[in-house]
Amino acid sequence: MASTALRSEAHAGGVPAARRRSRWTRAVPGIGRRPGRTGHARCRSRIDSVRLGQRASRLCRVTNASFAEFVDAGGYREARWWRPEDWQWVQAERVTHPLFWERYGSGWHWRGMFELIPLPLAWPVYVSHAEASAFARWRGARLPTEAEFARAAFGSPAGERSHPWGEDHPTAEHGVFDFSSWDPKPAGSHPKGGSFWGVEDLVGNGWEWTSTVFAPFPGFQPMASYPEYSADFFDGEHFVMKGASPATARELLRPTFRNWFRARYPYVYTTFRTTSPFNRDNSPHAICTTPSARRCSRRSATCRGIESHARS
Repeated sequence: MASTALRSEAHAGGVPAARRRSRWTRAVPGIGRRPGRTGHARCRSRIDSVRLGQRASRLCRVTNASFAEFVDAGGYREARWWRPEDWQWVQAERVTHPLFWERYGSGWHWRGMFELIPLPLAWPVYVSHAEASAFARWRGARLPTEAEFARAAFGSPAGERSHPWGEDHPTAEHGVFDFSSWDPKPAGSHPKGGSFWGVEDLVGNGWEWTSTVFAPFPGFQPMASYPEYSADFFDGEHFVMKGASPATARELLRPTFRNWFRARYPYVYTTFRTTSPFNRDNSPHAICTTPSARRCSRRSATCRGIESHARS
């Protein structure tokens, strides 16, 4: 039987096949370009690289197409990919696929706001934290931390930005937010919203899960008029979500805004990225970060860039 990804190939969110291929394998703008497969052997998503302190990592955007491989490989049937409490949820609720997916006829469909449509492969996948974490383990990766996401979205050598793209006010050209759409759009549809590092869709098109447990920052003081927000949720059971969804007002698009939900709550417009160690020698999609801000231009490597250390 053909895989889910192949069965739905004709319905990839309206993105031409040639454009989809180039987008998944395109190098970060200004860093260098090389055709062919990405450094992540099984990743159909664009890979970007950022640096946090002395660690470099690459971010892999997960679309419906990427997640379909996990579904087809039996990911929901193998306990080894899930935390014990998450696996108990999968079995008790008989979870076999993302909530927004529905089997209809011979293929998967997307449960949109107003209609059921063939699964758009190029759209970001919407899943619970439990499902995102299981997928990451299956890929030999992990979810990024809140700090890593913030660095990728708002960091630059000159300091923190107000938005990934800079200081300009948010508009429809920067991403899918502020009720501009009831459903997501193909990943990478808003290049003008990319961060300094060239990472796209960090604000809009879906909240993004992190591995960070929701907890107070140092010096946190509850608001006198509303002490329940957000202290009641510092219970170790909620995880931080960053970014924004299509239904997020533009007034909330700021680096300090944090959202949160329980790991096994699936009714959220939340996608995710995976992160894994960045090996400069074999990844053609990287912001090369080298000591003393030297230019990186080794023949065996395909990176071009300048070091920038995170500010904590």
